[in-house]
Amino acid sequence: MIKVIASKLTIYSNDDLGKKVSKDIWNKVAEDFAKKVQEGVRDKKCKNHPQSDQTVIVHAIVDGIKIEKNFCCDEFRELIQINVKK
Repeated sequence: MIKVIASKLTIYSNDDLGKKVSKDIWNKVAEDFAKKVQEGVRDKKCKNHPQSDQTVIVHAIVDGIKIEKNFCCDEFRELIQINVKK
């Protein structure tokens, strides 16, 4: 099974209002996208390593999101495609 995690930006007390709002928005985008990815990969397993832990991290970044796939092998990494559209 593939575990999907949203990694959020840290909001600091000294961030100005614009930065806080921007971080809030991208954190929400990362959370929502992680939920959609989880639905799409819920039952996927590597045929060569069915017991391996697989993780997708959806990172909120300053101007969007970035996907990190931590899979057991390159074959499985290539099989699972995750596309981010702006």
